[in-house]
Amino acid sequence: MGGSGESSGELQVTGQAKLIDVQLDAAPSFANGSASLTVDSFSWQDSRHFSGTMAVTSGEVLVGGLALSQTSGQLSIQPDAVFFHDFEAGLLGGKVHTLGLNKGSTKPGIRIGLQPEAPIQLRVGVEGLDLSQVRRELNLPGALSGRVQGELDFSSTSPSPLDYSGVGSLTIEDGYLGTVPVLSALWESGGIQPPTFKSGKLLFKTHPKKHYGRIRLEEFDLHHDLLTVTGQGWLGMDGYLDLKATLRSGLV
Repeated sequence: MGGSGESSGELQVTGQAKLIDVQLDAAPSFANGSASLTVDSFSWQDSRHFSGTMAVTSGEVLVGGLALSQTSGQLSIQPDAVFFHDFEAGLLGGKVHTLGLNKGSTKPGIRIGLQPEAPIQLRVGVEGLDLSQVRRELNLPGALSGRVQGELDFSSTSPSPLDYSGVGSLTIEDGYLGTVPVLSALWESGGIQPPTFKSGKLLFKTHPKKHYGRIRLEEFDLHHDLLTVTGQGWLGMDGYLDLKATLRSGLV
């Protein structure tokens, strides 16, 4: 890595660097982070006047207990925040990536504030996530499988999940959801073996003042050749699911 100092006291740096054991107490948390950096430019005058741009490759990190691998993207640093652009990483047998600019705004894919409250903004897409791998990595009970894709657009003013605000939309293919208690009750009451759904959709929202720390499930649909499950409800931050679901036979 090379650098130069100007008479004004400004330090300028370019070159290669390694990140090792990066931790961030945000929501979600970041742990055991590492990556290779190619520093395009970095200038430093003092703790309130600095900036930089760099490329990130070969990144590994645990985010909320889930492992991200082969992370890459463009990183910009300013005194108030770190920004990720063109970000992509392997996640749960699929991938997660930042989305383009949102309706003409300058909102980046991921923004992490450099304040004690650690505010965060993210707008990302997910593709081909393996639900069976979710079960294994988070040690969830029961059967769970299927492939998930969709978009997440959330922000939070603090590390607390109760402060999250935003929307998410996910679709699932070939889903087997044996870990969802309300669905298990439906199968039991109808004398039905838990089916594998060909497709499904979930639309959810959260707002710290309107939803009181819960996630609003606006739309919940699961489709099978012989039956359809639809519903709405709430998901608490403690994992408690309050879902009103309707089971309809595809033969009617």
